Amino acid sequence: MITNASARKAYYSGDYEEAYTSFFGEKLSDSDQILFERSAIIMKLVHKYQFFGYYKEIGMNTEALDQLLQAVENYEPWLMVAELTGATDEFKKEYGKIVSALDAYFGITEERAKAIIALESDLEYSLMVESVANGTEYIDPNTPLQEPFTPPMDEEEPVYEDMLDEEGY
Repeated sequence: MITNASARKAYYSGDYEEAYTSFFGEKLSDSDQILFERSAIIMKLVHKYQFFGYYKEIGMNTEALDQLLQAVENYEPWLMVAELTGATDEFKKEYGKIVSALDAYFGITEERAKAIIALESDLEYSLMVESVANGTEYIDPNTPLQEPFTPPMDEEEPVYEDMLDEEGY
């Protein structure tokens, strides 16, 4: 029971990860089960925000933005679970960090994020995320290139050699 008491303390102090891991695998009372479920749903957003930070720190802006967009994409279904478990306020607080990061680091609103998520194909989504993350122009893959298009002729075709030893038996 000491573990469950420390897990409760962690939850109420906002350390949802500690609460979740302390409750995980334990025999829980009904009230502890609710705290466990609350921690689990809040941690979904916390992890997206953490991974955003990790990717941003190592310069992987495209992947960082993708983590935030995944959080936006899953917000509604996850919010329903948060509402069922009574974690709405804490969940919305964590979501606020996601929306703030979108604006602060990439200059996009929640509505713009939803528009990116709604792009028709994975290719369009990937190109748009890369464009926003790196501050480059978005090139729509569905729009034909303007005529006349001629590929650059000044570069020689690279010669590729098999650098690996032959496969042995």
